[in-house]
Amino acid sequence: MVHWRIFFAFFLTAALPGFGQAAINSGAGLPEDPGGVFAAIASSYDYSTLKPWHLKATYQLYDDAGKPTEQGTYEYWSASKQVFRSSWTRGSATYTEWHMADGQVAYQGKSELLNYFEHKLAVAFLSPLTSAGELDSTKFRLDDHAVTAPGSVVSCYNTVPVAPTEDHTQTPSSGLFPQYCFNTKKQLLLGIYSFGGQVVKFNAFTQIEGKNLAHMVYFREDTHDILSAQVDAIGAISPSDPELTPPPSAKTARIDKVQVGADVAEGLLVKKVAPVYPQEAKDVHVQGKVILQAFIGIDGRVRGLQLLSAPAASLASSAFWSVSQWQYKPYLRNGVPVEVETTITVSYPPRK
Repeated sequence: MVHWRIFFAFFLTAALPGFGQAAINSGAGLPEDPGGVFAAIASSYDYSTLKPWHLKATYQLYDDAGKPTEQGTYEYWSASKQVFRSSWTRGSATYTEWHMADGQVAYQGKSELLNYFEHKLAVAFLSPLTSAGELDSTKFRLDDHAVTAPGSVVSCYNTVPVAPTEDHTQTPSSGLFPQYCFNTKKQLLLGIYSFGGQVVKFNAFTQIEGKNLAHMVYFREDTHDILSAQVDAIGAISPSDPELTPPPSAKTARIDKVQVGADVAEGLLVKKVAPVYPQEAKDVHVQGKVILQAFIGIDGRVRGLQLLSAPAASLASSAFWSVSQWQYKPYLRNGVPVEVETTITVSYPPRK
């Protein structure tokens, strides 16, 4: 695995040249504390106040060797904070969710054919900060300037669990927990680094009604691409655009989120991919448990993972790749699917 400091230094260097051409005004300065930085920048990524609009993006998937495979299209329609639609189209892997004013969600298609990063693409484009679980101060703390290039306008911040569940969890300087890097002068999110080698990189910025929008998003693992996407079109729509109305054939659910115990979630598991014990962990006899906070959608797919503790970055990465492919039966409340938050423990026993 590429050493995280070398890789992130390369990432920062590669990200900066594009900013001179971006249609973004310089910021008026940011607070000194990390929490204040997050709050100030997050406000410029809150699209809930925009007039009704539509976004269309094309994305490219890559195989384990980083070679291009399938292409897809992601589209988003929004009339308000409560009323919006997301659609993915990639061959037979089509899926759409309609969020409605009464708090219900209608959905249609084959979401099980979409992978974890396709679902995360919507978050990367539309809420890279405003929906970040690490902003919850009751669960995570922010550490100042994890990585800062000397003399540059780039600053990075660690997010670390307030109460790690394993005493041997690595320190923030190891790069184990998520790190957010910003261009503090222009108040832009450049990238998010997590799970020992995974990067979400943002580029080609413009503003819409004073809000920042990245037109290009890249997901990478160490030195190879996972998914890349670019915005093809952005435009205004009518609040009554027919695309915002689900067809009668769509199923319905609630957007409520419930917390369930690990044993309850395990009972709903229908597809489990076993983790691969990394060779580098075997070589140095690293063992133990990786504990993840998981968010499971109304379709039973894992939509988000946050690291709570791990004995090593390599095991955290291994656990992520395993759990991100798991699938569950939808959790029902009063017979209706709802989103679930739970914890998942992946064990790496001693090896002889």
